[in-house]
Amino acid sequence: ALVDLGNVVLIRRLTPAQPWAAAVYAVHPVAVLESAHGAHLEPLAILFTLLALWGLEGGRTLGAIAVMLGGATKLLPVLLVPTAVRRLGAKRAVLGIAAGLGIAVALAWPVLAAGPALFEAFGTYTAHWSFNGLLHPLLEASLGAWGRRVLIGLGGVVALIAAFLPGRSAWWVVGTGFLVLSPTVHPWYTLWALVPALLLGRRDWVWASVALQGSYLVLATLDGEGGWAPQPWLGPLTWGLALLALYRFRE
Repeated sequence: ALVDLGNVVLIRRLTPAQPWAAAVYAVHPVAVLESAHGAHLEPLAILFTLLALWGLEGGRTLGAIAVMLGGATKLLPVLLVPTAVRRLGAKRAVLGIAAGLGIAVALAWPVLAAGPALFEAFGTYTAHWSFNGLLHPLLEASLGAWGRRVLIGLGGVVALIAAFLPGRSAWWVVGTGFLVLSPTVHPWYTLWALVPALLLGRRDWVWASVALQGSYLVLATLDGEGGWAPQPWLGPLTWGLALLALYRFRE
């Protein structure tokens, strides 16, 4: 809860002319349900990413440190490294990134003895997980196993585009690209697009993220062992409404 309150404060600091942005985040159902209630790591990673933007836009080395702390929590904030280099210069950016990486390693020290096993779950996630994706079901049906490889390639294109954009726009492009390309789109993933949309004064993901919360309907199919069975209509319903919101509030 304190982390999420920190997000509200940082959004307010980063949008002095748009007080509504912080207010929207403070009461938005995705943020409320997935922070203290859901205990997901997204709010913490987003806290570091907001801190990174605040630092980088003010020319502070702290921004580069926060980029790496965010990247150590979730991978997406690493894509702000080009922004750090542009804002701070290569030398200060490298020093900040190294410091952030050192802090992350120190905090992770108790579990580093697990070695390669630390990354096994990540491999399972990228190779096998799928739930309520937008493009993945279509590509999997037509290309089979190659569908995920195409998505990875498109993700590389998104990362390349983001590398040439200012920090806030880069984050919006990365967050939007992640949600469109990911085989798995849980409701809390939408925070990655919601927050940069608020920073840019956009309302597209404010409403689209609410639409994608419809995927919680899958919980009605939970069995006694914790498994679920997504219905065929779930993706078209939630993504249909989300795409409508993205089009309606595209400015």
